[in-house]
Amino acid sequence: MSPKDGPHTFTENDWNTYSPAQVAEHGKNTPGIQIYRASKVASEHAFWNFRREHQKEITFTMTTINPTWVIGPPLVPPTSPAKINETVLSIYTILSGQPIPAPLAGSSASFVDVRDVGRMHMLAVEKATVADGQRYIACAGLGAEQAIADILNREYVSTDGSRSSWFKEKGRTMETGTPGKGYNPEYTWPNAAGVTVDGSKAVRDLGLEYIEYEKAVLDSARAFERYL
Repeated sequence: MSPKDGPHTFTENDWNTYSPAQVAEHGKNTPGIQIYRASKVASEHAFWNFRREHQKEITFTMTTINPTWVIGPPLVPPTSPAKINETVLSIYTILSGQPIPAPLAGSSASFVDVRDVGRMHMLAVEKATVADGQRYIACAGLGAEQAIADILNREYVSTDGSRSSWFKEKGRTMETGTPGKGYNPEYTWPNAAGVTVDGSKAVRDLGLEYIEYEKAVLDSARAFERYL
């Protein structure tokens, strides 16, 4: 996303113009996160340029899905915690009793479950006449590292948590941080700067029902219990 001053709602009509401009100005000295983002922009532009240039020849539909911060349980568990994907690493970090990490550089705290990203690809095929030629943002809401800590503490540390007995038997502890601080309790937009990322087009067009934040976090944590 391009930075915005003041309140703004990002939709599929928005494009990231900031990162390509940074790469054009700074070249190899551009921060890695901006190079990564610029590559995403360039690849999608190439996708749509191909569609325009070959429109008379194309016999298939074309749709792009742009996920925000992807969380959720891995389909194939990593062989060790060191190989956990960085977008869900904070869940394992907090579950394992380490200090609550700061947000990863470049993260907007937006989230979508990986299973929803996969489902969106399937729906785009199943509803091809609707999805053809469309861009879709995949974003279910707004999370935070403190929110992860609060969710995991309720599940694993609180006496009425469904995994509290197992966690206690393991002799594990967990950081609490400052409960409730820095996020909306319903994990919704806007953020503190008044920014919203709107992922509702996929709901309207494709009939997607987003997985809620707590489920995405807890399902990820259950997948990572094997490493404790």
